[in-house]
Amino acid sequence: MAEKLPNETIDLIEQLIEGSLDESGQERLMEMVREDAGLRKRIAEQLEISSALDLQARGDAGFAERTAAHVIRIAEEGEFAFANKVKHTIFRRRVVKALAAAAVLALAAIPFLAKRAPQGERVALLLRMNHDNTVISSKPVHAGSVIEEPNGLYRLDFQNGAIVAVEGPSKVKILSGTEMELISGRLNAWCPDTAYGFKVRTASAELTDLGTSFGIHATPDGKSEFMVLDGLVEVQKGSDIRRLEQGDAVTSGLHQTLQSMTFDPSVFKNTWAFANGILSTRGAVTAVGPDIAEKLVNAESNEHVLVIPERRSVP
Repeated sequence: MAEKLPNETIDLIEQLIEGSLDESGQERLMEMVREDAGLRKRIAEQLEISSALDLQARGDAGFAERTAAHVIRIAEEGEFAFANKVKHTIFRRRVVKALAAAAVLALAAIPFLAKRAPQGERVALLLRMNHDNTVISSKPVHAGSVIEEPNGLYRLDFQNGAIVAVEGPSKVKILSGTEMELISGRLNAWCPDTAYGFKVRTASAELTDLGTSFGIHATPDGKSEFMVLDGLVEVQKGSDIRRLEQGDAVTSGLHQTLQSMTFDPSVFKNTWAFANGILSTRGAVTAVGPDIAEKLVNAESNEHVLVIPERRSVP
């Protein structure tokens, strides 16, 4: 016979569905499910009931009252003993949400618990915004994570204060809280004093921040371009180490030494604005280019209102 689902389990599942479950709550829920085979079984047994509840409760105001006795009989005064008191849609929805979440956990999360590789340390937060400047998703990023995107922009806010905006198509790997690898794509990074020494590796060279804002473009064939928008960086390929200042740029390849190149940061316009806190602009409002440090004095437009980020507090 069915046993009662613990109230704590239902509360955690409901918070998960509503998006309010914090990291400690997620860890607690996974711990409960992982260690209690009986709980996993009881959750799985609710699949059929949860599906029926979800389908019929959507448009049937009298559904809860008519099915209360049936639910009580199945659960034998277990977790659904309170169903005979359900009179309002909002309370019914809580039951549906909890059961639907239980079904998701039973079918999706549980089978992978035993096989899931240990997560690395949480080192950053990944943010995506829509065109209305609204955060549409955010998720923690752990050391060892690989992020591959076919298009679009996203931002990595590292715990040490580094801000990295990436434009797709792109593929990056987060090596640690102070180091990442750009396999392909474009990125702009801004590093405060707390992120001094932040590293970005590519297939052909690596860059170390020395207090700056920089851009990197890497292609799948191993070619990389490094440009300094503000401050100072160090780029290394083997024994060749170069310090680059604002306005400097170098390129490198798998079988090519570091070579100076023309400084043209226009390819970083989207990522530069995003990294500096300009999430999006509309109409006559537009962000200035990433070479603003050199052109700020003469920046003007008869057609647009120019947006210039302050130094320095990223929202």
